Amino acid sequence: MKWRQWRKHLFQAETWREMGRLKQALLQEAFDFVLDSQGLIKSACFAKMAKSPIYGLDKHSAREGVAALAYDKSMSYRKVEMPFGATVICLPRCLGMQCLRRRYLVCPFLKQAV
Repeated sequence: MKWRQWRKHLFQAETWREMGRLKQALLQEAFDFVLDSQGLIKSACFAKMAKSPIYGLDKHSAREGVAALAYDKSMSYRKVEMPFGATVICLPRCLGMQCLRRRYLVCPFLKQAV
């Protein structure tokens, strides 16, 4: 995803073709869920393209609260207690996932490692 580049050339046809190719690539994959740890409208829009359940921050915890409207399941956290980037670690835990290894999570509601 080249959002910064696309934003600079938003009115060019090639930009829209690239976004269309991204959407097609996302639709060709079968995702169990999408985890949005940014809490931005932009990230929620791209997560929606995958046509899978989206998990993210609630409207009070997300940087842009309206992004929470796109989520199927959300969590809350106190921002003052979280260092920068900690949502990447905390969000899966609050959704009931456990880290097995650095790249894998165990999701109790899926009964498999992802």
